[in-house]
Amino acid sequence: MLVAEVIDGVVTKVADCRELCEWWPPTDEQLKDRNLVRVNLFRAHNRDTQRLVPCDPVLEGDWVYMMAVEDIA
Repeated sequence: MLVAEVIDGVVTKVADCRELCEWWPPTDEQLKDRNLVRVNLFRAHNRDTQRLVPCDPVLEGDWVYMMAVEDIA
């Protein structure tokens, strides 16, 4: 599982949870105590008209996303 370290709303690091945590699996409280947020590599999109493209980490709510939705030209 990928997690991101977020400090003052800025993603500072993305890594496997086992690199940043001493426990497995982490609870939501343990992640919050260490300023860690789960990373999502998927976004809802219409496969007929859109595609997913990699992007820099973006914090949205309780998740960090590393995929953006792009219209197919």
